[in-house]
This record gives sequence, structure tokens and C-alpha cells, in this order.
Amino acid sequence: MRYRRVRHGRLRLNNSREQAKKLDVLCARPVSEQKLRDQLTHAQYALAQEVATREALQTHAADDAAQIAQLQTDLAFFRKQQKPN
Repeated sequence: MRYRRVRHGRLRLNNSREQAKKLDVLCARPVSEQKLRDQLTHAQYALAQEVATREALQTHAADDAAQIAQLQTDLAFFRKQQKPN
């Protein structure tokens, strides 16, 4: 274990949080296979939902972009019609 000096000459253990986390992992109970499968299934379902949402948003954005382009074309046409000759 390494120590380092901090303010006022006190010594503090380096990486104490990181070492505590490592110990927590080593001392933790093993997770059951069924729990791991449940977590994996949940993560896969969440990922599938995210993919579907992203695809829907991309489609919606593309439709909106096409509609904006059409409105800009219409606006340019109407502005030309209003100009005095």
C-alpha cells in the first residue's frame, strides 16, 4: 500500500476507493445463472426498444425534412407571385 502526503502533513492511502471496490467485487456473492439470464433478457429488450425508437425518430425526421423542403418550395413560389412585374 502506498501513502502520499496531503495538506497539513497528513498521510492518506492512495487509491483507497479503488481498492475498496475491488474488495467488494471479490467478496460479493456469486450471482445465480438465472439472475444473469434475466438481466441479459432485460438488457436485450431495452436495446430492442431503443433501436425501434431510434428508427421511428429517424423516419419522422426524414418525413419532416421532406415536408419542410416542400413548404420552402411553396413559399418561394408564392413570393414570386407576389412580386410586382
